[in-house]
Amino acid sequence: MDDQTIEPPNDAEAEWVRTNVMGIREAAGGEATPARIDELYAGWFEEWAAQPEEDRDDPNPMINAFGLAFGQVLVDELGLDWAVVTDKYGTEIAVHGQPGDLLVFPPNLVAKRFERGETHFLEPIYHGIAQQVAELRGS
Repeated sequence: MDDQTIEPPNDAEAEWVRTNVMGIREAAGGEATPARIDELYAGWFEEWAAQPEEDRDDPNPMINAFGLAFGQVLVDELGLDWAVVTDKYGTEIAVHGQPGDLLVFPPNLVAKRFERGETHFLEPIYHGIAQQVAELRGS
């Protein structure tokens, strides 16, 4: 990874994460588990996709919100940290952890699956990441 920098989010980025996470937590009734976030995302996506194309809202704010809420679960449950990663392709929000320089880009993860029309992917991905983290940490 040539010329990649990993830094903590600045105050504005951290506030953007907090605001988005709070919105999804409120929608989840305070239960922002991977399964609950999956359910909410699937419901939102089905509703969004069912609308005529010209009536659809820009999906990016919701994609970011679901991704950031998922990222917060990784931070809270797996001991990862929010990070801002910059490389030759640009700058993205991520979660980062050791050992192994583990990087997950939650909004990007959701965006790629949104483009493919996938739902119910967050809980399985969470379990895969949790297993990888446990293996890297030798527990």
